[in-house]
Amino acid sequence: MTFLIICFFTATIILVIFLIQGYKASPINQVSVTRYLPCPRIIVWEVIGNIEAMPLRRRDIKKIEVLRHHHDEVTEWIAHTSHGGYLMLKMEYEPYDRLTMILTASTFGVTGRWDYSFHECGEGVNLTIEENSIIPSFWYRIFLCIRGRHIHLEKEMSSIAYFIKQKKQDGSGPRSAKAMVM
Repeated sequence: MTFLIICFFTATIILVIFLIQGYKASPINQVSVTRYLPCPRIIVWEVIGNIEAMPLRRRDIKKIEVLRHHHDEVTEWIAHTSHGGYLMLKMEYEPYDRLTMILTASTFGVTGRWDYSFHECGEGVNLTIEENSIIPSFWYRIFLCIRGRHIHLEKEMSSIAYFIKQKKQDGSGPRSAKAMVM
């Protein structure tokens, strides 16, 4: 009986600590991640800039609804999530140098921008992703306190590295794949 009381008391203290952390956490999320990718910047650009193949690269994206193109690039789209929500995004870019995804609306209330910058380094590229977002949801801020504010950037960087490796090995990757596009 004493053991159960101690376990309950400990769990309550941990829960209160997380609630306080979520309350104190700023709704402004500013993080960045940089990784060296051993390939030419054109391959990195093809993986990141291929919005229509995003559902193949990211498990949380179920399908893409293209709203606007500029030349061969998708510049505005709605990403339908596997959680039943949506993300409305637009893209600004300087080919092979910089790409910015701007989240203008979402069912989660999150808004912000993600800047991808490409810096040649030897035979590869240093890719930096910077996130500047506003997270109004108290519960989502608690989740980020637990998992780390950079968790989504780490997952994005890992998926990019995986598809670059696949593209280098067999010439496939997002450009040649058929994505679910409306």
